[in-house]
Amino acid sequence: MDSLLDEMVQMLGQDFQPTYILSGSGTGWYYSDLKKTMVKVQRGVECILCEEDPSGTNKYYVQVGNDVFLVPKEEVLEIGWN
Repeated sequence: MDSLLDEMVQMLGQDFQPTYILSGSGTGWYYSDLKKTMVKVQRGVECILCEEDPSGTNKYYVQVGNDVFLVPKEEVLEIGWN
């Protein structure tokens, strides 16, 4: 039984990450590389941290719903393992 649990943890363990939110309240406008336009996003919403911008702009790529966009690092808050 332990081997099955260990196997499941190994398969899923790589996908675990802390929970992040976009800081602030109200709405924010962020640039979406995929859509080549600005997207309107509700602040305070949970987001998935994808990766750091490789061009060194001090921003992260994050995903909210179906949108992936750039957000300044100071606007992404880690709220822990919830």
